[in-house]
Amino acid sequence: MVHLNKAFEYLDSLESVFLCNAVSWMRDMKDPTDVLLDLSQNLGQNLGPWETFRFCSLLKLTPAEPVKELGKDVLAEPFQETPAVPPVSRAFAMAHAHWLDPGVGCGAANAVLASLDAAGESGVPLYLLDAARLALLGPAGLCANETLFGQTLGRHVDALEAAPEPLAYAPLFEACLVGGLAPAHPTHRLLRERLAESQNADGSFPAAANQRLLRGLVTLKAIALLRH
Repeated sequence: MVHLNKAFEYLDSLESVFLCNAVSWMRDMKDPTDVLLDLSQNLGQNLGPWETFRFCSLLKLTPAEPVKELGKDVLAEPFQETPAVPPVSRAFAMAHAHWLDPGVGCGAANAVLASLDAAGESGVPLYLLDAARLALLGPAGLCANETLFGQTLGRHVDALEAAPEPLAYAPLFEACLVGGLAPAHPTHRLLRERLAESQNADGSFPAAANQRLLRGLVTLKAIALLRH
């Protein structure tokens, strides 16, 4: 069971304007203006368009017209390979945009998937590369493939059962969510439970970095995922 108040207290303690505004929005879901302004200014520029849209989707900011337009841009952007930088964030952003507006196509989807398929030697953790692939391969994904989705997800679930990897829970659960795996599916439920159980005593969630703001963003993303 996730402890929301502890997570909110942790985020407030980091003294980040964005994180405090996000907590305020998530507490009552009444006025997203401050969070939208944060994401449209310096923070959004630092995160880049893919991560910005991903946060907008997770924080349920998509009714805002500028966010809708960003989602269309995410799907319309041509793909250009960036050596040594697998398109993980882009794949998730595209999956979110498609999840929210499945009627809009994406010409770059297959190229992004192929780039992820070829990124095994990039140094990016395999669970992260595969989570990005799963977001596209899911039952309702842009590159839906039931066989590949089931094989890839099953392999990671087996690995997590053998040796838990808390850093993998959030991206794999996010992939299930935006990829369209039914909430009643045992794997969907399992990853949600594992993510909730990974919460630390101080309210935060496991992060690969020690930098305070990055840890805060990881925690915000985990809480947003668990509220969907």
